[in-house]
Amino acid sequence: MLIGKPGSAADQGDGTDVSSSSPVIGKQELSSEIKLGMRFPSYQVINQADGRAWEFQQKLKSDGRFRIIVFAGNVTNAQQSARLKTFCQALESSQVLAPHLGKNIEVLTLHSSKWKEVELLRDLPDILHPFDTKTGWDYDSVYADDANPFEGFGDAYKGYGVDREKGCVIVARPDQYVGYIDEVDGEGCKGVEGYFKGIFKL
Repeated sequence: MLIGKPGSAADQGDGTDVSSSSPVIGKQELSSEIKLGMRFPSYQVINQADGRAWEFQQKLKSDGRFRIIVFAGNVTNAQQSARLKTFCQALESSQVLAPHLGKNIEVLTLHSSKWKEVELLRDLPDILHPFDTKTGWDYDSVYADDANPFEGFGDAYKGYGVDREKGCVIVARPDQYVGYIDEVDGEGCKGVEGYFKGIFKL
């Protein structure tokens, strides 16, 4: 039974106060169909390494980790590729985020370029498909919004309401609900940091 008590939740310290003096507000306009505070929806995508079709939500496993979902946009465009690299460099050097990558945060990537025009190890920063000394390169974290010869075209970017050229970055909580949305660039990474500062202790 839940019992409501009069007075300030902050003063009571009963865990019901979810307000903040400096609230983190995501950029909802970057993904019209991925709603802040709602569950991350699913569309068909294909694995960059082998072309196999997947429902993207299947990759948001219930293992207690957050997901940074990088909608990388058109990575064959030089300007967008540079924006993506800037984001990844900031992510890799972040004192807030880097210590938690892999353990508490998984990074998933979905680009909008033609699958066969992108080479995983050549065109995408290592942090999106990290190398492990025991298992080698991660071939299960990068996906393309392109057609599969047997399953057809999921048109995920359209379904998610994300710009196919510029993309965006989404933070999904362990329960698959969307917590934050921002740009794929250095400033966007700072925004993601700001979100996680309220979660992880430095």
